[in-house]
Amino acid sequence: MSSPLESPLQAGRRAAERPPALVAGAAQAGWLSPDGEIALLTLADAARHAAAAPPLIVHAPATARRLGLDRLRGYDLLELFAFVRPAQFCRPTPRGLAQALGFETPHGLEAEAAGLPALADALLAELAQGAARDPDLVATARAMTRGGWLWGAPVLAALGDDPAAFAQHRSTAALEQWRRLSDWAHHAT
Repeated sequence: MSSPLESPLQAGRRAAERPPALVAGAAQAGWLSPDGEIALLTLADAARHAAAAPPLIVHAPATARRLGLDRLRGYDLLELFAFVRPAQFCRPTPRGLAQALGFETPHGLEAEAAGLPALADALLAELAQGAARDPDLVATARAMTRGGWLWGAPVLAALGDDPAAFAQHRSTAALEQWRRLSDWAHHAT
């Protein structure tokens, strides 16, 4: 597991392996490189950078549209928010996510991009603290990871599971939420 100064997202990663962060605006994009450099980029340059390494993003479809891409592969913080806080509302922007998590609202693309790693760390820490509440979280995360979910390894690490060892577990029972529902009448009474 990670040290107190190191988040589950960063645990065991060298600086060059940390995901960059990207926030696309109408005309420019804020970019946080893996080594901590913050820059404003053109949308075309941001699209090229994002193609090289999946970045931390908020709302992949909207970000892809702003970059002129059909699809964008990245660590979408809205997906992580939905996993950690299912059925809770959050405006689908970096500012909305910061507000939902109780962070100070960032202003400007550079500040929004710079704040994404802290938002990811907070969500992963919240997940780690509440892991015992739902016994199916690990199994669900394993199934999602097998399906290609980029958040899989950081989520499994936050849950105390070995991300490298999950492949041996093939059960999809955690995804069968209907099994938890109580029986109800199939006809009107």
